[in-house]
Amino acid sequence: ALGTARGELVDSTGTTRATFIMPISAYYTVDPRFTLPRGSVPAGRYVLRVDITSGRQDLAPETILPFKAVRDSVTVQLP
Repeated sequence: ALGTARGELVDSTGTTRATFIMPISAYYTVDPRFTLPRGSVPAGRYVLRVDITSGRQDLAPETILPFKAVRDSVTVQLP
């Protein structure tokens, strides 16, 4: 499957503090690693939201097998 992973780190007020977008491909079970630029994000509790959808900006839509989007979130604590 070829797709795009998008993530955002959201604080307790609902403000997005960091994001990432990267192409992803998987032909078998994988454990991808994503990184966010921490920059000036202060220590604290956040929600990391990740969406993986079919389609990529670098490939024509007719070359990609569509799949149902995968979405999840996890609470993280930055030291």
